Amino acid sequence: MEVKARYLNYKKLESTELDLSGCNVILVAGPNEAGKTSVITSFEEAFMAQAIAKNPVTKGKEEGKAVYEIPDKDGNMVTVVYEYNTDGTAKFSMIDSLGKIINSVTKIREILGSYARVTADQLYSLSLTESGRKTFLEKYLYEILKNPGRLAEIDKQISEAKNKSTEGNLFHTRTKLNAETRAQEIVLNTMPKPSQQDVANFPSLVNWQKSLQIIKDRIDVAKTNMPNQELVEQLQKNLEKERQAAKDEIVKLNKTISTTNFFTYSEVNDIIRRVKDNDPVNVLQDYPDKEELIGHLGEIADLEAAIEEDSFESAIELNTLQSKSFDKKAYVADVEKYDKNLPVIEALELAKKNFDAYELQRNTLVEINTKIAKITDNIEMLRAEKKQIFVESDLNGLEITEDDFLVDGISISQTCESKVKLLLADILCRVSSAKLLVLGNIDTFGKDKRKELIALAEKYNKLIFVEKVDDDTELTLTNLIID
Repeated sequence: MEVKARYLNYKKLESTELDLSGCNVILVAGPNEAGKTSVITSFEEAFMAQAIAKNPVTKGKEEGKAVYEIPDKDGNMVTVVYEYNTDGTAKFSMIDSLGKIINSVTKIREILGSYARVTADQLYSLSLTESGRKTFLEKYLYEILKNPGRLAEIDKQISEAKNKSTEGNLFHTRTKLNAETRAQEIVLNTMPKPSQQDVANFPSLVNWQKSLQIIKDRIDVAKTNMPNQELVEQLQKNLEKERQAAKDEIVKLNKTISTTNFFTYSEVNDIIRRVKDNDPVNVLQDYPDKEELIGHLGEIADLEAAIEEDSFESAIELNTLQSKSFDKKAYVADVEKYDKNLPVIEALELAKKNFDAYELQRNTLVEINTKIAKITDNIEMLRAEKKQIFVESDLNGLEITEDDFLVDGISISQTCESKVKLLLADILCRVSSAKLLVLGNIDTFGKDKRKELIALAEKYNKLIFVEKVDDDTELTLTNLIID
């Protein structure tokens, strides 16, 4: 690969020419602050047609220029010119493989190809953390995956709950349901649990309730027929008073009659008999001058009849009360039975109410857990689909799981660092179509891994930069040699 660079006032490279022709893997060595990163950055600027270093003009100079002879994405040699000033302005231009001058940065970048400005070292560091792996996937790896659009859809669906931008995704929904489950379980654990005996009696509860209601209805009917004891006693007292009043009146009337001598004994008997026979009119005709006395005898007859027939008002009312149908023995038995069974049924009703509430709560939990299980199944299906996309994308032995990156089934954190970096470098070669790749520090690479790195550069026809801190030499750029 023919690669050359000429610098004029670029940082510490005031007037420098580099000829890297024939090099695939370039080792940039030197002590710290020697300019290793500056050199590599300058080549990145060339392959990206983009200013990266801030004010690269050598201190004390007004302007600078760098000219690069590098391959485009198709391997054709082009010349990239980078001009820069102390005021921060910069200009890129290109002479393409046909000798045509191109000033459009967009066109220049199109010819050079895409470049992912990240080192294999940086990708390795990203791969060791959860957030880093996510960045690695989304920013770099999606570029070479099969069906990246579908993968993005899957990630959005099963994005973690903490990602607020995707609220409503499966993880977020499941997290909320899990929280609801814990709250419902707390409620369930505080609810009274019915005994097995109560549960066994629940089927009979309705019939027992009906039987108890029948007894209550009988009691209510009996109560309407039950004599009012206070009223009975009062009526009995009233009756005695009425009887006594009648007797007293008879004595009074007899006394009045006995003091009157207008009658013979036979006349009195005749009048009494005829009054009793209810013949007062004829009596008055026969004894026209005895009307008052006949009235007294009639009153006596009525009072005696009332006493004999017990036809007083209180007696009639008392009779009516006592004539109602009331079975005291049956009433007492019903009351005892009702009082005995009511607490039992009320306790069973309460147990049934608690049981229904408990079952409702339990069923709610079952429904929530069913939803969680369904979501979990859906997540696992999507994960399986995601894994298949990774498998079909041929990531050169890199296995991507939800929790880690694996190489040969082993976490990269427990895998040889140089092996992982080579694998990541291979992926970077496929991510970027530009002919440049920056690996990072070469110290962890042994002889065999360096050979593999050179083979990787040849495989993809890439210019690969590696670094090494060497305090015993000035800044040098050499082809990586296998000792």
